[in-house]
Amino acid sequence: MLIKIETLTPSEVLNLISTLDVGLASRLSETLDLTEYSIKLAKHAHFIVYYIGSVRCGVIAFYENREHREIYVPYLCTSSMCRRLGIAKSLMANLVCYADSLMYKIRLEVLKINTPAIILYKSNGFEICAESDSKLSMIRRCKE
Repeated sequence: MLIKIETLTPSEVLNLISTLDVGLASRLSETLDLTEYSIKLAKHAHFIVYYIGSVRCGVIAFYENREHREIYVPYLCTSSMCRRLGIAKSLMANLVCYADSLMYKIRLEVLKINTPAIILYKSNGFEICAESDSKLSMIRRCKE
C-alpha cells in the first residue's frame, strides 16, 4: 500500500473516473461531460492516490482556496473491487491531516442516499451545513 499526492493528466483522470467505479462514472456522465470534467480536475485539483502495488485503487480530488483557507472535495472514489479495505478512510485521513496542517476547513457534497460516505464523513468531523432534495453539503472545520 502506498498513498501519495500526485498531479494527473486529463487522460489519467478520465481513466480513473471511467475504471474505478463504472456505476459512479455512469451517474456522473448523466450530468457532466466526463472529458471536460477530467480536464478541469487535472488543471485545478490535487489528487491523493491510494495504490496497492502499482494499481490505483482509490483517489480523492480536492481544490485548495488559499484566500478562504478552504479545501473543496469534488470527487472521492475507490475501486469497486477494493471496497471494505479502508481505502476511503485512509484517503480521507490523509486529506484531513493535510487540511489541519494548513488550518483549512474542508467542504464537500454527497448524495443523501450514499449512507456509507455520510458515515465516513461524519466520523471525520464533518457536519451537515445545507441540503437539497438529493444532496447534503457538509463541512469540517479545521482543528487547531
